[in-house]
Amino acid sequence: MNICENGVATASTVSTAPSAATGRPAEMSGADGRHADGLEDLLAAVVAACQCRVEHTDVRAGLQAAVAQLGQRSGPDRADVFEPVDEQRMCVCIAEWAAPGIGRVADLAGTDQFAVADVPEVWQALLAGQAYQSVMSVKTGANAVLNQAVANCIDLMAPVFVGERCWGCIGLDNCREERRYSIAEVAVLQTVAHAVAGALARHAAEAARSLRGRRSSAATREKTVPSGIACRAQGAYPGL
Repeated sequence: MNICENGVATASTVSTAPSAATGRPAEMSGADGRHADGLEDLLAAVVAACQCRVEHTDVRAGLQAAVAQLGQRSGPDRADVFEPVDEQRMCVCIAEWAAPGIGRVADLAGTDQFAVADVPEVWQALLAGQAYQSVMSVKTGANAVLNQAVANCIDLMAPVFVGERCWGCIGLDNCREERRYSIAEVAVLQTVAHAVAGALARHAAEAARSLRGRRSSAATREKTVPSGIACRAQGAYPGL
């Protein structure tokens, strides 16, 4: 698995900065304190999120329902989806869920649009097809300023590729402690990203088929209209 951890690419391991209390990376645990190495909650979140996406014909409504399921079932403080726009110069938060008592990124930052150039370590990894995670204690520059503003301790993001194009990313935030995401958890989030990519590809294919169908119907109607009526309708005979 290819992961960018704290700005450094790794082949198959995920590590994070040691916790201040123990000197060891903190393990991600569920609400009941057990080690959440994978699974049931996250896997249930994948199923629920994918089902929400399938049930909605509107892309943004489907994504919003999906991240809500992902957040509510998997235990992070926030779940969100970002899409690069303006030739990948900006990224926009197009769907977001926040746990009770946790502010939304758009509200805390005062905007839902962010410059890609401000967080190059994030988007270089995502655009290269790598999952990205980083803890607040090692963030620097604009990345640190932004995450401090939104009260983020650790984030995990997985890119969403539709074909060869990075459409965006889906991410999880923890705002109360620097909890380590395991390999299994990263893999599960990547599964969600793949499912989102598949749904987006199907939506685009359905939209293209619908457009072709409308154009074909319009062409057929034009062929069946008598030429005189068609000319009159187009203003070719202004006196008529």
